[in-house]
Amino acid sequence: MAEHFMTRVLARSDNGANLTTGQLGGRAYFYGQDFYIQQLWISVGTAPTGATILVDVNLNGTTIFTTSGNRPSIAISGFASASNTVMEVTRIASGQYLTVDIDQIGSSVAGKDLEVVAELLYYA
Repeated sequence: MAEHFMTRVLARSDNGANLTTGQLGGRAYFYGQDFYIQQLWISVGTAPTGATILVDVNLNGTTIFTTSGNRPSIAISGFASASNTVMEVTRIASGQYLTVDIDQIGSSVAGKDLEVVAELLYYA
């Protein structure tokens, strides 16, 4: 079996409204085979000010970042995170799902239009 890579948008807030904390979007289900998260990126259309944006990704309701400091974040006045490759849980079995939580938003300007993208490895 050969290695293949794909990118998938896990969640998106593109309605032009200020970000709020809590779950972003619905569940992103994976079927047919196992997938392995290689990288995560987050980006916004309007940068946060006053505080960073902090996001968590959950597999079936449980964080994939058991070390909370590894969660993706966007710095104050920034528009994108660095590529995040330090997840403690990377395997997504067929039938499992991912959700995204916004744990922190900017305190002066919350930020807008958040997108969370994953690069996934699978074998076919």
